[in-house]
Amino acid sequence: QWYQRRVRDKFYMFIKTALKCVLEFCAANNWDDEIVTNVVDTLDLRIINSQCPDSISVFISEHLFSIYSEVSSDSTSTLFITEMLTCYLTVLSKTPKKDLSQVIMSNLFNPIISDSVSFKINHEHLINFIARIAVQPDILTRNRKLLYRLRNDIATVGGVDLSVSSPLGKHQLENKDSIQSENVPNNQEEGEEAEVVKPPKKKKKKKVKQPAVESDVTADTPDESKPETSDSHQPEKEPSTVSDVVAESSDVVESEDLATKEEESEDLATKEE
Repeated sequence: QWYQRRVRDKFYMFIKTALKCVLEFCAANNWDDEIVTNVVDTLDLRIINSQCPDSISVFISEHLFSIYSEVSSDSTSTLFITEMLTCYLTVLSKTPKKDLSQVIMSNLFNPIISDSVSFKINHEHLINFIARIAVQPDILTRNRKLLYRLRNDIATVGGVDLSVSSPLGKHQLENKDSIQSENVPNNQEEGEEAEVVKPPKKKKKKKVKQPAVESDVTADTPDESKPETSDSHQPEKEPSTVSDVVAESSDVVESEDLATKEEESEDLATKEE
């Protein structure tokens, strides 16, 4: 662990020394625009916005202002420091890591907002760059809000007028106006709040039970609408079968035989008397 820590410290000291040598080289060439552009592009594509660990770009942000203050003067062009800041603005727009955004803000942009830096900065160039990258659709909402707040603070420190464009972004205002125009009716007067039209609630369909199929037995049942007749008014039933007729005739014969027997018994009684 001690050896790994020593190697890591040596590596970061090498980065710091190399950055200082590069800035001294730019200063020796009177901060030539072509040289400065090549240096910034190399740092941006190879370290700051690349696949390198975030710790390297964070380390550069910690020592950038101190090294630049040592080699720059009041007559130094603002191209290098402004372009370096735009590289870190790109990091702020893309990173999903909140702690990385906080470290970059603390190392680079909070000193600018508090106006505690000793060198010159092109505030208008930074504001225009923020306006370009903040409208990209793939930026997180948290990063977009951070960029707009940073733009307002830089404009306040640099004395840049933002009355032409909204601090929330022109694209957001256009979307907001379009949404309000859809919700507000045409005949509504200004100053009145539009009533929110709620969509009608869907009524649940009730299931209708199908009537039971009537069986064939119902056809034989008597009609209930007809009044029922009493037993006294009902006609006598006629015999429907041959057995019924035979039974009735046998009853009649038996009754006649009984009557004749009674008459004969009466005649015998009279004779005996």
